[in-house]
Amino acid sequence: SNTIKGYLEPTPEIEFDHLENLWACHNKKGIFKIKLNETLDAVDFIKYYGKDEGFQSDRNIREAKIENRIVFTSGKLIYTYDDLKDTIIPFDALNKQLPSGFSVKKIVSAYKDHYWFISNNSVALIKIINNQMDLKFLYDFNSEDFSLISDFPNVIPLNSNLHLICLD
Repeated sequence: SNTIKGYLEPTPEIEFDHLENLWACHNKKGIFKIKLNETLDAVDFIKYYGKDEGFQSDRNIREAKIENRIVFTSGKLIYTYDDLKDTIIPFDALNKQLPSGFSVKKIVSAYKDHYWFISNNSVALIKIINNQMDLKFLYDFNSEDFSLISDFPNVIPLNSNLHLICLD
């Protein structure tokens, strides 16, 4: 594994945005926006985003990309980065379309324009084009004797028709 000079944090997820910022999530400290040097081996600039910058909490923030836009989840809402104001804001265009009572813990890219939305004990496969959601599949594990892994929920796409849902 490689390291980046100037950044040494446990980081389970990273994503680059359209401005070439590297977004690194930390399980307990929120999100870091990192600008790397030209050789991509050291930090030129780093900024922290947490509760004071728009999230509900500093803990358990996850990140994903939807239609090439960086989005964040915190167990309830979907957030995005407002590059004009350099802040984190609720992603209202998507939040308004979530299934009733659905709190988003994590989003996983499934395949072309399809994403798994993971809640506390349910999963939804949603197609998104131009910020318009089309619910394809919803399963609530509360009605069964199954549960999702609480701290690290995941769905692993094996191909466009087969997905592995990780259960406790």
